[in-house]
Amino acid sequence: MSNNTVDTLQGNTSAERARPEPAGGVEFFGLDDHAVRQLRIAKIDHAGNPVRPFVDRGDQWPLRCCLATSRPGERVAIVAFSPFPWNSPYRATGPVVIHADPCAGSAAFDGALPAQFSDQAKILRGYGTDDDREHTIVYDLGRLVGPAHGRPNIVGEIADMLTDPRVEFVHAYNVLAGCYAFGARRR
Repeated sequence: MSNNTVDTLQGNTSAERARPEPAGGVEFFGLDDHAVRQLRIAKIDHAGNPVRPFVDRGDQWPLRCCLATSRPGERVAIVAFSPFPWNSPYRATGPVVIHADPCAGSAAFDGALPAQFSDQAKILRGYGTDDDREHTIVYDLGRLVGPAHGRPNIVGEIADMLTDPRVEFVHAYNVLAGCYAFGARRR
């Protein structure tokens, strides 16, 4: 199936594909630094579970606090976390891996997309206002991206979504596990 056929099936017209990058560019982010810090202090995650740190034994966990990969010997924790800045029915909570101890957080990647994400398949969802619904998913913009899915330029796809005035931010999710990977917004 050609990319144009996939675009047509997903409702993407050539005019939509040709949108320019948002003015000022795109800023990528992991979990909110303050919210992660509060979770570490309280030792309770967003679902009320106790935070149970463990030592990475060489598994290289995908960390959502600093968008890095854990190293053997680091203390990490799998926690329930909501990456949303507002309350609504779409404010999902799911499992993510964080450093159990303080880390550089968002300062570790300075708003750029870390290289390990550039060739991974992801599900992208835009969130914002659609019709009269605030704090919602903008359904017609969602997409599956990655080299194997005919949309290899994840940064370009996210930039395209952010040119839509209905979108406040985009979240990327892992295809198989479904968990939050990172977010993006206009600079």
